[in-house]
Amino acid sequence: MFEYTITSFGNQKLMEKLFKILQNKFMGTGALIIREQILNYHHISIAINGKTEFACGVIIESICESILFNYKVSIFETKIVNISNIETRYKLIAALSNFDNETDIQTIKKEIPLSENKINITSFYHFKLKKLKTKWLEICKIVNENIEYMNDKNVLNELLKAFSENKKNNLIHIYAGKASIKISIDDGASDLIFEYKQNFVDDIITEVISINPKKIIFHGDMSKIKKIDDVLSKMYNTVHID
Repeated sequence: MFEYTITSFGNQKLMEKLFKILQNKFMGTGALIIREQILNYHHISIAINGKTEFACGVIIESICESILFNYKVSIFETKIVNISNIETRYKLIAALSNFDNETDIQTIKKEIPLSENKINITSFYHFKLKKLKTKWLEICKIVNENIEYMNDKNVLNELLKAFSENKKNNLIHIYAGKASIKISIDDGASDLIFEYKQNFVDDIITEVISINPKKIIFHGDMSKIKKIDDVLSKMYNTVHID
C-alpha cells in the first residue's frame, strides 16, 4: 500500500483545487483520496495498492500544477502594475504565467520530498522554492520598471503575440448557475470541474487565463457573468449557448 499526505495551513483555494486535480488524475485506479479541513488546517490523504511509481508521478504532476496555477499566477496578478488597459494587463499576466513553465516544473520536481511520504505545501513553497519565487518577483520588477520602454519598443506586443500563439488545446466550458459559476476544463481525455461563487469574478478570469485555452463555451444566463464574458471574449475564441 502506497500512502502520501499533503497538508497546508491556509491556502484553501489551492488545496481544493489540488484535491480535484488528484481525484481526476487517479480516477479509475482504485486510489482512496480523502480531504479534511479543521479551521485553517487542510489535509489530503492518498492511498493506493501497488502502483507506487505511477502514484508518485501523479502526485508530483498535481503539486506542480497547483503551485503554478496558484502561487505563480497570484504573484503576477498582484505585482504587475502600471498597465491601465485591463485587456492588455490580463493578456500580459497570462503570457507571464505560462512563460518558462517547463523549467519551473523541473525546479519544483527536484524539491518534492517523495521519500518522506508527506509534504506541507505551504512550507514547501516558502522555504524550498525561495529561488523560484524570487525569479517570478524579479520578472515582475523588470516589467514594472520597463513598461514604457516595452510599449515604445513593441516588446509588449511581442509578449502578447506569444500569448496568442501558445494557447493550449484545452476547451473550457463556463456555466452560469443561480448561485455559482462552474468551470469545466476538457483536455481531450477527461473533464476537471471547479465551482465558484458568483462574486468570485476575478478568480474565475485568473483561472481561465492561467489555463490559456483554445476556446471557451459560455452556458446559461450571460447577465450573471457579463464581466467575465466582456474580458475573456476579447482574448479568446468564445461561443455562447443558452
